[in-house]
Amino acid sequence: MPVQHLFKYLRQNKPTTSIRPLTGRWTGLYHYPSYEMPVPFSVQFTQTGNSISGSSIEPNTFLDMDIEQLPAGWTGHCDGTDVQLFKTYSGVEGADHTVIYRGKIEQGGDVILGRWSVTGLGDENRSGFFEMRRGQWREFWDTEEVANEP
Repeated sequence: MPVQHLFKYLRQNKPTTSIRPLTGRWTGLYHYPSYEMPVPFSVQFTQTGNSISGSSIEPNTFLDMDIEQLPAGWTGHCDGTDVQLFKTYSGVEGADHTVIYRGKIEQGGDVILGRWSVTGLGDENRSGFFEMRRGQWREFWDTEEVANEP
């Protein structure tokens, strides 16, 4: 299902339950505008009040280095159903930029949908869609590898 159709479906089928804290494991996909395959990632969030922090791991899809996975730290905040998150890659030369994720919390706190963007990579500004779900999406990750994720 294309991401745009997924957004429309989820907005039309919103439950009326309250939103719970984002603390816990989330698995997501971000989509590059020019690639067909989305990039999966796994993140562990901790939410205190409106502040969010976390750590993640994802496959290396953009560095020309023999590194299979890229770790990142996350910070951000939520205001009602609006979420703004900042993902900063850590410990890997060439991946020292920050990606901004702006989205909406859906389905009572189990789904986040939105857009990511990064600026300052030379002359390029990149952006695309992302989606996150509480828990794991086993069809996108090897289950043994996910079990060891943050």
